[in-house]
Amino acid sequence: MSLLEFPVFNLTGHASQTYTVTVSGDAPPHLTVTCPAEVTRGTDIDCAISISDSTLPFTITDLSARVVTRSAEVFETLHLPMPGTIPAGHVYHLRGPAVTTTMLTASASVTVDGQPIMLGGQAQFRVDPRPMEHEPYIMQLRPQISGPGGTTAYPRLGAATFGLYQSRSPDWNDIKTATVTSGPNTGLSYVLSIPGIPASLIYLTFAMFPGDPWYEAHPVHAGPLNDLGRQICTQSKIDRLRLDVERHEGVTLADSSHYGIDQKALRDWQLNVDFGGLVVNLPGSPQLVRQQMALKMATEWKMEREYVREIQDAFDSIDTPAILHALGCSIYLKI
Repeated sequence: MSLLEFPVFNLTGHASQTYTVTVSGDAPPHLTVTCPAEVTRGTDIDCAISISDSTLPFTITDLSARVVTRSAEVFETLHLPMPGTIPAGHVYHLRGPAVTTTMLTASASVTVDGQPIMLGGQAQFRVDPRPMEHEPYIMQLRPQISGPGGTTAYPRLGAATFGLYQSRSPDWNDIKTATVTSGPNTGLSYVLSIPGIPASLIYLTFAMFPGDPWYEAHPVHAGPLNDLGRQICTQSKIDRLRLDVERHEGVTLADSSHYGIDQKALRDWQLNVDFGGLVVNLPGSPQLVRQQMALKMATEWKMEREYVREIQDAFDSIDTPAILHALGCSIYLKI
């Protein structure tokens, strides 16, 4: 550019020019892998693989998915089936249920001007929990009230004298699972439904009820003393004892009961998150997969039950003496 000067007020301005150099020719093709960003577990997903130059066929040489399995504990790599050569202008789709967060990686080769070129690309999608995984896994049925069962016929010193609370395990044979047969999560198995928790059992000794010999042996009016010189509880006090025992075991669904403690522990443990989100990569028949899933659930359930047992024992050590102390009399006719 020729020099050019021009006045700028009392100064001299100089013209300038910048240049851009371009090289003619087509850009090399690139591989594109796309998936929806997120999807609810079990919902079909569509991941697409294509190249930027629609005039060229391409061959997918490697297709893999890095996935999270076993309730988000382990990363595993799935090696997906090879589709072979994709015709020019076509897009390869992986369609199927998405069951866990996945990083899909693809490699492909394409020939340009007689020269092979290796291409690569990847896409990630997140799998969100289903509504069933957000719901607390608790007992939906009221406890079943029964007779003495594990309790003694008449009160005595020791455990399970007046009442007994007994929780029950789900029937793990009722678990329903499915295995993905297509798409980026091919080969993974996941949970379709979880069996409900059966109603707990509560046993109450008959001795606390009118008509039972032990109940009728207690005085109607206060006064009589037992062998230790303590005033014997009247029948009305035994009635109060029965109500306290019913509350203690969980007949009234009170929070301060074995039933209430059980429900709170189940809410805190959030088993539905573990059970509903359980995803495994297990070869074998559907029956074998379901058995392995059931084993994982039963193991987690056992851990939760051991945790609850310690809380229940601590509750007994405080609440049972408090109930007897509040009566202000002795339930024992003789010692």
